[in-house]
Amino acid sequence: MAEVVDENNFTVTVNKNTYKVSVSYEDVYLSHYRIETDCQYLFTLYMDEEGTWHAENNVTVLDESLVEEIGTAIEEYDVA
Repeated sequence: MAEVVDENNFTVTVNKNTYKVSVSYEDVYLSHYRIETDCQYLFTLYMDEEGTWHAENNVTVLDESLVEEIGTAIEEYDVA
């Protein structure tokens, strides 16, 4: 489920947790999404050419599946 704040800011809910998503960089082929929770920065996501979600800048993510789950929620938002 996504809640739109404006065209570059929205929230997604994954595993009963709400994440604030901000489009931090947008290009014709690539977007980066800044992910925050409780006003705390977690990581920035982007999708590679093969359609796989990654955390930017070699950030250590405690749960790699969370990267994919938030990425999927962003994709669902972008389609809606």
